[in-house]
Amino acid sequence: MSSTLLSFLIASSVLNPTMNNNHIHTLTDNNNLAIVIPKQSNKILTNPGIGFTELERVVSNDPENPFYEGPPVISYPDTSTMYYRWYWDQLTTATDPQLNEKMLEDKIDSVLKIAAAVNKKVVIRFMALRGKNDPIYDPDVNKDSSGIPCWLVQELYGHGVNGGSCHLSDSEAVNMFKNPLFIHRMRQFLDVLGKRYDHNKALLRIDMGMVGTWGEWISQVMLHQQVRV
Repeated sequence: MSSTLLSFLIASSVLNPTMNNNHIHTLTDNNNLAIVIPKQSNKILTNPGIGFTELERVVSNDPENPFYEGPPVISYPDTSTMYYRWYWDQLTTATDPQLNEKMLEDKIDSVLKIAAAVNKKVVIRFMALRGKNDPIYDPDVNKDSSGIPCWLVQELYGHGVNGGSCHLSDSEAVNMFKNPLFIHRMRQFLDVLGKRYDHNKALLRIDMGMVGTWGEWISQVMLHQQVRV
């Protein structure tokens, strides 16, 4: 058996809740190592931190999962990560760059708590520009918004507050990514979020999607640069 496969089996047996009756022998040498002999099982192992990912929901094979209002929808195979996405205008106040504490508590904070309770990790994606006609469900978000907050639209283009439209034209949406003020505000936003969630054990990684619709222009820009080189 290769060392890589052996390491995988050991890690899976320790972290997988279905493999919780392993034989463990602790060594007392200076390296403070422990040998784990996995209990034989025919179940599919859940890879910690990789593999299949839940999108915008908590999935569990546990029928006693307290986070379901009704009977749980059983996932197959089981997962160890949860993937959630939020737009910039979902996480700040309507009129200034300050973080919207209530929305953070209802969204990111609650998801991290649930993930920790079911022994899962969260992948978060922050985005700046939603697709045209994408639905907006949050009551605190302007229904005519394009994804970035109305106050930033006002700063960049002079419209978007006091009842005005927050919707960006195609030209505005494209050109704002070259605007130094947009880059400055984006850095402020991400810095504050970074300080808030730094060292959170339920957070696996951050997926940055701040350029383009749903953050998906980045791959096109990178591809274009590679072709030119």
